[in-house]
Amino acid sequence: MSEEQVTKAIMLFLKEKDWAIMSYDFPQSGTGKVLRSSVNPKKSIIPDIICTKGNLCILFENKNKFVPSDFVKLNNLKISDEYKCALDKFLGTCDYILKVATGFPAHPEITSAMRERFALVDYVFLVEESSISILGDFV
Repeated sequence: MSEEQVTKAIMLFLKEKDWAIMSYDFPQSGTGKVLRSSVNPKKSIIPDIICTKGNLCILFENKNKFVPSDFVKLNNLKISDEYKCALDKFLGTCDYILKVATGFPAHPEITSAMRERFALVDYVFLVEESSISILGDFV
């Protein structure tokens, strides 16, 4: 399953749960929202999905496989204010609760090394051909 397929499956799921998709990005497409760092203007991120529902905002980083470094990247995004100004401007508000999530194809075996990384994000979406499993207390 490709990263694009993972992203499309998650977006479909989110739409069915009444989340607003504010931005999305497929690999090499350049369609997503660029968020610039307030610390280093040359540094930026492009989340694969930015979605909102009520006062919640979730930023997603999706891959076609488990990528440990994405968990650290997402955790840093959540705990630092480096991209807060850019996200506030994009959302048109500073009154939101930020959550971070990653999505990738369901793995036949969730290892202890994977579980350790899962604690760094709010949600892990495990995508299969016809279903999505979510680790974390998804609202």
